[in-house]
Amino acid sequence: MVQYMNNKEIQYYEKDCIERYGSKTCLLIQYNDKYEIRLLDTIPNKMLEKYMILKDSFSELIPKLLSHKYTVVLIEKVENKREITAVHLPVQSHLTIPPIIQ
Repeated sequence: MVQYMNNKEIQYYEKDCIERYGSKTCLLIQYNDKYEIRLLDTIPNKMLEKYMILKDSFSELIPKLLSHKYTVVLIEKVENKREITAVHLPVQSHLTIPPIIQ
């Protein structure tokens, strides 16, 4: 059974990532074997349907997002809770200090 994040959890990650990386951020949120794609610069328009992909698609998707200047944040389930497990920054990122230090 797929256990989706509740709105409070989603809003927490959206707000935190927008503050850290800006609105041109893509969240890849793990739900069992699939990942939901959330483009934070489209959130005001509230996408009507969830777009789900398999992890196998990451090798094509992440470079494509980075080439369009998106920061890609991977949120995966670790020991029964979700955590940010990876952050991919575009080549010419506006961040000068590593996000972990901010």
